[in-house]
Amino acid sequence: MADGKKEPYPSHVTWAGARDYEAINNGIIDLSNATTSTAMYLDSSRGINNEEIIVGDKSTGIYGIYNKGTLTYSAASPGTKNVGKIKTIAGSKITIGKESAAIYSVGFDKVENDGKIEGDKQSVGIYATNSASNDYKAIDVENNGEITLGDGSAGIYVAPDSLTKDTTISTVTNTGNITVGDSILNSVTGKAESTSVGIFVKHKTILNTTGDITIGNKGFALYGNDSTLNVNGGDYDFSNNGSLAYLENGATLNYNKTGTLTTSSEPMLFIVDSEANMNKNDIIVSTKGTGIYMTGTSKFSGWNNITLNNGSTGIYADDSDATVTGKKIIGTSDKAKGIVARNSSVTNNANMEFNSDDSIGIFLTK
Repeated sequence: MADGKKEPYPSHVTWAGARDYEAINNGIIDLSNATTSTAMYLDSSRGINNEEIIVGDKSTGIYGIYNKGTLTYSAASPGTKNVGKIKTIAGSKITIGKESAAIYSVGFDKVENDGKIEGDKQSVGIYATNSASNDYKAIDVENNGEITLGDGSAGIYVAPDSLTKDTTISTVTNTGNITVGDSILNSVTGKAESTSVGIFVKHKTILNTTGDITIGNKGFALYGNDSTLNVNGGDYDFSNNGSLAYLENGATLNYNKTGTLTTSSEPMLFIVDSEANMNKNDIIVSTKGTGIYMTGTSKFSGWNNITLNNGSTGIYADDSDATVTGKKIIGTSDKAKGIVARNSSVTNNANMEFNSDDSIGIFLTK
């Protein structure tokens, strides 16, 4: 455990490694046989993992919490303030069990992962929030490492407290690769009990990502709530019945990549009182699948061609005031539908062309 910032550095200590951290792990911490354990506990201080951490179920690799009341080092210069920072270097590794977190940050100034994180089901690679203890300051998370987790897990989960001011903008920068398993479904209802997500952000957070993300059945590569998600690169594999993104509560997706996107059996995008802006992408909708699901006041724009296969639907609007702006919806097989609108108002700004039988351009229903 480390608490408080140690500056100026004590003259009687011989520091090993970086001098900018109060807690430095240069060895192997193995707590794999224990539950509800923590490998590194940081109280308003700075910690770095240079080697390996292993923890069991319901445990935490590195836990950081900022407390206003934590005293600074007794010999510190006047005005010195504690700093909360978590860092893992390239070549380091954190392995976690079920229902665990590799990095858990509450109110820290910075979280940076350059190492490898591996975990079991219902776990989190990096979790970060803020609190009254740090005056609800902005969260800053950077992932350049590789995160691989089991079913029902989240690679990165950033959730500023609801009391955070709207003018406080948290940021997430991801250049690393993230893989999570299937969502865990209720065996009776089939509904998700623990959803797999590559990156989750909420409350005015800005995400910039260029890393690869792979998700399993009923999972989401990206999930945004009242946030801005900028996709500037990377490959997104949601082919195993997953989706590219779920957007809600005023979220905005700026998909700045070029290239063709192919849906799975699930809609590629769920747009709920939000908007998604594409980059002249072609979209291929799978047989009997749906390309985009829209509800609430939502917008979907910037795409090139949406190609429909047998029995597929390009856009499904449900209780929505939907605006659709793109180049063309093309039906190449029988029973294709361009837009289906249930109890909705839809403004369509795209051309449509159908080449097969029993096709419908816009279908309105109550």
